[in-house]
Order: sequence, then structure tokens, then C-alpha cells
Amino acid sequence: GCTFGKRCLKVKETGKFAFTLGSPSTGRAVRVVLRPGILSRSGEAFLDLMEKVANGEASAEEREQFYDQQESLMQYILNAPAEELFNIQKAKLDPTPRGFAFRFTCCDNCGEEFLSVNAHRVGDKVLCPACFGAL
Repeated sequence: GCTFGKRCLKVKETGKFAFTLGSPSTGRAVRVVLRPGILSRSGEAFLDLMEKVANGEASAEEREQFYDQQESLMQYILNAPAEELFNIQKAKLDPTPRGFAFRFTCCDNCGEEFLSVNAHRVGDKVLCPACFGAL
């Protein structure tokens, strides 16, 4: 299967509704991107309501209204042809490095242990990816 442990599942948080699916053995892949306007087809008021529900700020009446409106969007997504929902194009798969390295390092900033291959050096400090990204 496709798991983080096998390094077959990689997440790059970009805020996009886009996925690259492929075969590590062949390097062949496709990029699947949600077409613009699919999630906003129910209008700005629906998006505002979705934010309120997601942030725990909606009243019981607003939650009920949201779930009623969400049903039609879900049915559209479940029943529409893939070509109507997604742009699909050939892509290249980034090669997965072979072998595993099980050496650990302790972050000089947060004190948490992490895989050494992910270390970032800043001056004389060794930082984990999270602390390095917070700079």
C-alpha cells in the first residue's frame, strides 16, 4: 500500500487541491487538480457559512443550513464526470531515495528528536524542519 513509512505517500502543503499520483517503479505519474470554481459553485455565502462551521463559530441553525446546502455540492462532486471536476495531465514522479537512515538528532531549539537527514544547520545550531521553517 501507499504509506508514509514506505515513503510512497508525500504531503507538500501548498493550500492547493492538487495531487500527483504515480508509480515509483516506472516513474510515470499524473497530476490531478481540482478545477477552479468547483468548491465555490454554491456562492460566497456558502463559503462564509463553511468557515463559520469549520471554526466552531456557527449557531445550531447555521450548522443545519450549512449541511443542507453542502448536500447538493457533495452530490455534484460524487456524480459529476472526473473531467468536469479535475484537470488531469501527465507528470513526473520525484524519485524516492533508496535505503533508510535511522540516525536521530535533537533540535537545538525545541529539544525534540527527529531524523538526522532532515536537519538544517543555522550557524552552530541544528534545527528540525519545523523550527527551521519558523525562522
